[in-house]
Amino acid sequence: MNFHNFHFLRPWWLLAFPLGLVLLSGLRQQKRGQSQWYKVCDRHLLGQLLVGEAETGSKRIYGFLLLMLLLATLALAGPTWERRPQALFRSATGRVLVLDLSLSMRSTDLPPNRLSRARYKAIDLVKAGVGIDQGLVVFAGDSFIVTPLTDDRATILNLLPSLDTNTVPVQGSRADRGLERAGELLRRAAVSNGQIILITDDADTAAVMAATELKKKGYRVDVIAVGTKAGAPVPLPESGYLKDDRGNIVVPVPDFAALRQIAARGGGHYYDIEAPDSTFQALNHPAALFPKKRKKSELTGDQWLDRGPWFLLPLVLLAAFCFRRGWLLLIFAVLCCHPAPAAAFNWHDLWQRPDQQAITAFKKKDYQEAAKRAKDPEWQAASLYREGKFKQAATALKPLTLARDHYN
Repeated sequence: MNFHNFHFLRPWWLLAFPLGLVLLSGLRQQKRGQSQWYKVCDRHLLGQLLVGEAETGSKRIYGFLLLMLLLATLALAGPTWERRPQALFRSATGRVLVLDLSLSMRSTDLPPNRLSRARYKAIDLVKAGVGIDQGLVVFAGDSFIVTPLTDDRATILNLLPSLDTNTVPVQGSRADRGLERAGELLRRAAVSNGQIILITDDADTAAVMAATELKKKGYRVDVIAVGTKAGAPVPLPESGYLKDDRGNIVVPVPDFAALRQIAARGGGHYYDIEAPDSTFQALNHPAALFPKKRKKSELTGDQWLDRGPWFLLPLVLLAAFCFRRGWLLLIFAVLCCHPAPAAAFNWHDLWQRPDQQAITAFKKKDYQEAAKRAKDPEWQAASLYREGKFKQAATALKPLTLARDHYN
């Protein structure tokens, strides 16, 4: 629980507390005026006469009523400090990150080395890919699937830091196999329009041909080039530097021309890994690249969770102590002012709010009932969309103004 986010959903209800204090004070004065002792005794003598159990009981009742007023006000104000899952729509596109794990990625021309910078960039892309199905492929002499397409970003983020040049058992630099594996991953997920982001420091003609074939199948290939024109030696894990057959130290320099050609043939864009972060923003909006493809999603996003109902539990217990004729009239009047709309009585209303009933119906795939019960426009729109009522779903989202609402 993060209490740094504590706030009230309906803070104007806090104004009811001072108003309730005024009404409670007036009610107490009225009760005193109705006492038979006030009719037969002088007021200056009542302080000596009204003592003992009756006066103590009266103070206890008013103490309970004051506490009940406070609890009722807090419940109506809607305290909250955490969020809950929220129904959204997302694009039917998916994307696969293809990460180079060849030995040349150990080169130190980009501090601390090329591979570390490539991992950092991949992590940034995954974090920013909210609502996008993402997968991860690595390659060196051959390619391997690390994660299939998923909307669980945490899984990919947990695996990325552990990837190293020793992860792939076959050494080499076969970017073409990485691209082919990414295309296979998109086909398995039945993604007809997908995005492939190749993060590497080298490429050849085979990789260019692979990108060309992927574009024909409806997939877009973007390239992030890793490395500098000067290059740098490749330190080995044990000691020394990578050398060729003649004993010369290898200084790998990226083939930027080939990498640009891959992006051009793949219908995507070329990026330098040292470019400003704002340059990569377009990579996180595949919906803009493929606007016509949309599909229904599971619950993503969030909204603030109302904790107000929990204050009703001690309120009910206190009401049992104060259950005397006339004493609860004020509290009942305040509770009747709750902003919830009137509805026919239902047995489930005793245990769940309408939005909770809507979630239950949504999970049971009873979308008609979910749309009927949902008070939240996004839940209602999601239920109508699942039911096939697309126009009504769009109408339900119109009053909302957040960026994700315009996206939906």
